[in-house]
Amino acid sequence: TGTVGDTTVNSGGIVAPGNSIGTINVAGDISFAGGSFLDVEVDHEGNSDLTHATGTATITGGTVRLMAEDTGDTYIALNTPYTILTGDTAVAGTFDAVTTTSLFVTPSLSYDANNVYVTAARNGTSFRTVAATYNQHQVAAALDALPTTSTAVAAAATQTSAAGAQAFFDAVDGSLHANIKGSLSSGDRAFVEFFEDYTQDQSYFATYYGNWTERQHFSGNNQGFMFGRTKHISPIETLSFAGAFERSTYDDLGAPSGQSNHYRAAAAYGRDLGNGFSLKTQALYSYHTIETDRYI
Repeated sequence: TGTVGDTTVNSGGIVAPGNSIGTINVAGDISFAGGSFLDVEVDHEGNSDLTHATGTATITGGTVRLMAEDTGDTYIALNTPYTILTGDTAVAGTFDAVTTTSLFVTPSLSYDANNVYVTAARNGTSFRTVAATYNQHQVAAALDALPTTSTAVAAAATQTSAAGAQAFFDAVDGSLHANIKGSLSSGDRAFVEFFEDYTQDQSYFATYYGNWTERQHFSGNNQGFMFGRTKHISPIETLSFAGAFERSTYDDLGAPSGQSNHYRAAAAYGRDLGNGFSLKTQALYSYHTIETDRYI
């Protein structure tokens, strides 16, 4: 980014406007020789690096290298012409090639009297070719079936490695929510178990409790505080009440994550029926607020 005078880019030379995304202004003419490079970063909103000459842009070869803006949260918009080189007087000649590191994209160049454009199109490589797990295959198959106008397809297509594509599939597969449901059930069981321990005596009680849920690619940490009272309402009957607040955090493959607050209340009634028999009933109410985050 900035302004320079007449510029010649020889073999091995690189023009990279930079400043993600930026513009190099050439006060005069610019020429690209065979073996030279024009590096271009773009984003999903149609913005791109631009080299703008007030004179003539002469091209006798060289390669355009296309990449998504290096911010970690953008992607190449498919079927969108990006203006990458402008010559106010004229554009003369063509580049030898255009390349990209994105696995699922094929770029192409087009020209008019004063501009050079690069356009990225979805290539024939299936997303499923890099999927490694069942969930990844399911996500990849869904992406393969979507039209290329889908932003999800464009974001997936911009991935530059198999590992990056797999991480993208994991981030959008939604398995975190199913795992959270299981973790909530574990929290309910832990609360009931502690509640039962305190329904044996006539007393007030308070306790800190917690449990840890871990399964493949998922971990959930639940910590809570419970308080309540057990009271004998007759020689053979007891009535217990308890309330609890619980805080949980979740992590799925280190990408999607979540946190939740839980409010629980329970009541129990017990009656000694004699001859070694007793009657116990319990009721549990839980209210949960859950937030999840995923970065794609």
